Amino acid sequence: MGTDAGIIHNGRAIGWITLGVSLYDTLNRLKAESEEFPAIELSYSSSNPLLSSVVVELPSNGVRLRFDGPDQRLRVIEILDFYKIDLTYKGNAVIKRHDSWARHESSGPPFRHVSQLFGPTPDGEYYTPGETEQAENGLWVVSWPGVAFSFPFHHAAYKASVNFNVLLASSAAFPATSMAIFEAQSWAKAQNSLFTATPSLPRSLNIALYGRCRFPDEIEMTKIHKDSSLELVRRYGQPFWIKLGETTMQDLITELGPPDAIYYKNDRRLSIHNHRKSSSHRPSESAPIQDEFTDNDETLGHAVTDDSDFDSQDGVPSRNTRQVSFESFFNYCGHGFDILVAPPQNPHSPGHLTATKILFHGNVPGSYNFNRYRRSRWILDDISLESEGEPLTSEMKWGDLSLSLKHYFRSSYTSEEERGNLQRGMVLNRGMDESPGSSCEFLGDFEDDFDDLHMEYATPKVDRAAMRQTREFEGLSDPELFGFPGMAFEVLRNGAISCLTVF
Repeated sequence: MGTDAGIIHNGRAIGWITLGVSLYDTLNRLKAESEEFPAIELSYSSSNPLLSSVVVELPSNGVRLRFDGPDQRLRVIEILDFYKIDLTYKGNAVIKRHDSWARHESSGPPFRHVSQLFGPTPDGEYYTPGETEQAENGLWVVSWPGVAFSFPFHHAAYKASVNFNVLLASSAAFPATSMAIFEAQSWAKAQNSLFTATPSLPRSLNIALYGRCRFPDEIEMTKIHKDSSLELVRRYGQPFWIKLGETTMQDLITELGPPDAIYYKNDRRLSIHNHRKSSSHRPSESAPIQDEFTDNDETLGHAVTDDSDFDSQDGVPSRNTRQVSFESFFNYCGHGFDILVAPPQNPHSPGHLTATKILFHGNVPGSYNFNRYRRSRWILDDISLESEGEPLTSEMKWGDLSLSLKHYFRSSYTSEEERGNLQRGMVLNRGMDESPGSSCEFLGDFEDDFDDLHMEYATPKVDRAAMRQTREFEGLSDPELFGFPGMAFEVLRNGAISCLTVF
């Protein structure tokens, strides 16, 4: 890896790989630096991809990254092989090749060397051989704020009355086998909220590396209200409200920045839902964009397609009025949504181009559009789950969400026949083209038990080879589209919602 790639910032990052950053930004940067990261393996649960953690392994670099499922933000950075990455902390090497204890490539730093680097610590937890599924060795997990190391220990020499610093300095202790970077004061305090606590660092890699003054504020989530009003909750600033049919193209550029790309629209098949009538046409609309957005550093996520024309000086479209008067999608891949800009349908409205439709992308692993967009989270603020009274969210399974939608919109139809026709799912068939994320190797059905595996979870309790898939979109292909007044849901076969269109 590069000179700065292995610098440890405890509680924050290793090199540019930063806690809290989105899966979308991280994968794009990894793919852009293919010489440094020649192999990427993605593991996820195909049955519950939005609630289970997503794991990215870099086998050539000895690194493993763990993301939470609902927000897809980096929670843990693990080092599994100290010899595949040159780690440094405050200018000092974690592994010194000439030292006698480093002559075996399978060994990491001993406890004495780690304690010299990071200083004394009172935080150490011991796991017995039964807990680690080892025959003779237990495991010490010793942590400092934001960083922890795991040291195998000969269980026969363990004495509960002896301080762990003394035990780990003895010959019964082995060199470290793994290291983790996380956001907490200690590993013990981190475990209960590791994937649920709100990260303190931004999800945008650009903002994390270069500061927020140079880039648009990131969108935390969108609250969808009645009357075509959408509240985009921002990380730092006040919410940005979009009123469909009223918010202008210039408003979007001012508040969200220039789009990553523009797609000039020809397909109008989703108009079936605007007219509230049944039809034999198959609705299919997911705004096509350029496959790769992998520019390095400051330009990450700010690519523009050949079909779009932006003035590099002011960041506004430079096409003439006649050309941009047609309907076009503003692709905000870094925010996770597309916005259809078109002339307002209200004849009494001014002639400005306005936002008329928004597509929120779920970035579900294994789906057709995976990693073309950052995951966009939303809440249907005015519709609640019937059984619990909670608002409907982007993480819910379609089976639960659809029941509440049907109940809420029951008075919007003139007859049961009309309701049945409009709420019947219609299959989307985009073909079997490869996903732009196909340079990653997908490993499906990765069901891990994080608490049981402690720090030494390098060997899952399943056969990794049996999990390899060949990008045939098994179980996730041909999603269905379900329409409700003002909304259309793209649903995968596992019940996950891959896209919500609001119009």
